[in-house]
Amino acid sequence: MTPRILVVGSSGQLGTALRRLGDPAITCAGRPVIDVMRPDTIMAAVAAARPDVVVNASAFTAVDAAEADEAGALDVNARGAALLAAAAGEAGAPIIHVSTDYVFAGDKGSPYLEDDATGPLTAYGRSKLAGEGTVARANPRHVIVRTSWLFGTSDRTFVASVLRLARERERIEMVADQLGSPTFAGDLAAALVAMATDIAGREDYDWGVRHVAGAHASRFEFAEAVLDVAAAHGMRRPELVPTRLASFKAAAPRPLDTRLDSRFPGGRTRSFREAVPALVAELIAR
Repeated sequence: MTPRILVVGSSGQLGTALRRLGDPAITCAGRPVIDVMRPDTIMAAVAAARPDVVVNASAFTAVDAAEADEAGALDVNARGAALLAAAAGEAGAPIIHVSTDYVFAGDKGSPYLEDDATGPLTAYGRSKLAGEGTVARANPRHVIVRTSWLFGTSDRTFVASVLRLARERERIEMVADQLGSPTFAGDLAAALVAMATDIAGREDYDWGVRHVAGAHASRFEFAEAVLDVAAAHGMRRPELVPTRLASFKAAAPRPLDTRLDSRFPGGRTRSFREAVPALVAELIAR
């Protein structure tokens, strides 16, 4: 039986995936009902939901925008996250806080373990790393879940972007030397619910950091899988050309290799190759 779960951040990819599970034990709340920068809304939402576990799926995720507004990213990803963690603790609930592979520098040369040294390259990564610390200090009963290259049903996700480019262009350049662990939001949502069920009401859990992510791939390999499935649905297949990350200019530097090694049971979600077919079919049908 699913414990009562309060999900904060209902409109993002992960919040949407948790809502789509359709589990009546899951309450999803977002702004204006709950704003992680307003303690009064946090306390009211927690009191109303009476959760056994709180999941923080809210975040400032605009990587490039964070370079110009690091204070804003810190407000949401560190200070707001701490307020939510503290409120969960006061209600007697553990918190599952979702973090990112961007806390790593990307220069290890092999998949990152939970206890590897961090070293974010971006303001976004620094704000998320700060949030890991503030959450841990605010609520001893915490699980910090790092994930990577989250993709879901949103029109702003990587998969939707590749499909849009396929409709618009004859030739698509895609980075082949940037590596990560594409993770389907629906799989991460299911993993978090399983984790919440495991930790609800427990004091003896091995609290700390966990990696929950999919199989490893380059951006090029990920895009290639999307285009292959789209072609099977009758879409024109443009030429996909490999390029290097250094050829793309952005406000925030991207780490080259943030593959995550998920060591604990349930930490590895499906491969993107398994998750992409149904997702592409859904997006094409819209």
